[in-house]
Amino acid sequence: MKFSLFIEPRTSPDPRGHIRRAIDIARVAEATGYDKLWVAITHFRSLGFSVSGAFPLLTAISEATTTLKLGTAVVPLTYENAIRVVEDASFVDQISGGRVELGLGKGNTGKLSSGATLSSATHLAFEIDESEQERVYRQKLALLKNLIDPRQTISSRILASIYPRSEGLAERIWRASSRETEVVDIASNGDGFLLFRSGRAHANKQAQSDLIDLYRTNFSATLPRQKARTGLSRSILPAENAVEAYTSLIADRDYNPQYYRDFEPLHEEFQSASKEEFAQAYFDFMGTALGTPAEVAAALASDPAVRNADELLLNIPLSLENPAYENAVRLFIADVAPALALEFRQAAA
Repeated sequence: MKFSLFIEPRTSPDPRGHIRRAIDIARVAEATGYDKLWVAITHFRSLGFSVSGAFPLLTAISEATTTLKLGTAVVPLTYENAIRVVEDASFVDQISGGRVELGLGKGNTGKLSSGATLSSATHLAFEIDESEQERVYRQKLALLKNLIDPRQTISSRILASIYPRSEGLAERIWRASSRETEVVDIASNGDGFLLFRSGRAHANKQAQSDLIDLYRTNFSATLPRQKARTGLSRSILPAENAVEAYTSLIADRDYNPQYYRDFEPLHEEFQSASKEEFAQAYFDFMGTALGTPAEVAAALASDPAVRNADELLLNIPLSLENPAYENAVRLFIADVAPALALEFRQAAA
C-alpha cells in the first residue's frame, strides 16, 4: 500500500504564509517518504478551502521537491477549460520531470442545509445550469482525453496540437466518483479511481470497498502502461493521545475561527456548542481516526475500504500552520504505517 498526503489549503488569517506553508509541508512529505502530495481544489470560499487552481501551487512545490508525485484532487472539470487544463498539466509535468497525477471530477455535489449543492454558487458564477452538469462534464472530459491521447499528434477535435506534450500523462489520469455507472466507465477507460471521504464517512466504508471491487472487476487498459489503481482518502490525527488531538483542534479553531464558521455542515447544530462538543462533532463529521499511533492504525485496519485500496490519501484536519499538523505528517510514517502493516499481517495470518 502507498501512502500519500492530501492537503486542503484553507482560507487563513495569513494567506501568503498559509500557501508557503503548503510548500514546506510538501518538503516534509517527501523527506519522510510519502509517495504523492494531492492538493484539493475549489473555487471561491467553498467550505473554507482556498486553492482555485492547483497548477501554480504544484509548480512551486515541484521546484522544492525532487521525487514527490504531484496530484490534483480534483480539477472540477465542469467549470474549467479542458484545453487549458491539459496545457497547464503538461507544463507542470515537464517542469517536475513527469510527476503530475491528473485527478479529475465534476465538482462537489454534496448538499448544504439550505438544500443547495456545495457547487451551486460556482455553477452560477460560471454560468452553467446545474441540470447540465453531467453533460458539460462529459463533453469536456471527452475533449481533454482527445487532447492528451499520445496516439494523436494533432487533436482530431480541435485540429491542433498541445505543446509541450507530456509523455505518459494520459496514463496518469484519475477520476473521482461514487456512482456505480461512472465507476464502471472509469475502469473501462483505464483511468485511476479516486474515492473521497464524505460527511459521516464511517457510514459508507463497506460501500466504498464494494466500489473498489467493482472498479477492479471492470478495469481494462486502453494505453500500454495503464494499470488499475485506487486511491482512498481518510482523515487522521495521530498524536500522543486522544486528548492531545482534541486540544490541537480546539487551538486550531481559536487560531482561525473564520474557517470553522465557514464550515457550513456544522453551522446550525454545533456553532454555538462548547469547544469540546464542537471538536467531537467535527471529528465525527470528518470520520477522523485519532489518538495514539496504535489507535489510528487499529481504526484504519478495521476499515474495509482501507484494506481494499492501493493507496491512502491521508488528510489531517488542521490548519497547515498548526504545529500538530507537521507532527502528524511525521508520526504517520514513523509509527502509524508500521503498526498498520502489522495489523494487516495479523489479519492475514
